[in-house]
Amino acid sequence: MITENNKYNSRISQGDIYRNVWCFENISEDAESLYINRVKFPYVVVLTQDCDIQQHEEYVNCKSGQLFSVLVAPMYNVAQFMEGRHLENLKLSATSYLSNKGTLLKETGQKINSVGMSIVSNDIARFHYIPIDDKKLEIPPCVVDFKNYFSVGIKFLKEDKKDDFICRLKPLYRELLTQRFSNFLSRIGLPNSISAEEENIVLLNKLLEKNLFTKEEYDKKREEILNK
Repeated sequence: MITENNKYNSRISQGDIYRNVWCFENISEDAESLYINRVKFPYVVVLTQDCDIQQHEEYVNCKSGQLFSVLVAPMYNVAQFMEGRHLENLKLSATSYLSNKGTLLKETGQKINSVGMSIVSNDIARFHYIPIDDKKLEIPPCVVDFKNYFSVGIKFLKEDKKDDFICRLKPLYRELLTQRFSNFLSRIGLPNSISAEEENIVLLNKLLEKNLFTKEEYDKKREEILNK
């Protein structure tokens, strides 16, 4: 099993999964009314590092290191995701990965194409498959889209949503999820058309970040590239 601690233990943790969590898209007001646009997601998973959450518990009301919110990501039912229906409540279309000639996904009985198989194999950086395998839990296997995430107030999640806690991912699985999320966010998006000169400078910046040479060496190499 990839989950543990199916009972709420009084504090939020990395890898916690909750049901029916609201994302507040916009709040506005006029002289008489307050307008709130919000979206309810059936399942979300906490992405914030557990050390930060633990320190929050130690710092609350006394130090500046406390958190105001945690990052969560919606978890989409894998069957709906493969059908491209997981965003219907937002009136958004999505790609279907079903194929009559595809490979059988045993968790759902669907036949999916090669891209769908790459998603459930976690070979595509944008998506993360969580194969929930505890039949006692009221949650299906799910897919996380790393382009979809939002923050939730700690007090709200701890006090108002504690009854909606479902379970927690085991340490290795939650760390893998967070690592892949951070890798996706830290990627360098390059233009569709990039010159060899620009590509070399991007590579140079990466090497500098890894402290593979000094700033003086970096400046010299960068000048050499630009003067070619």
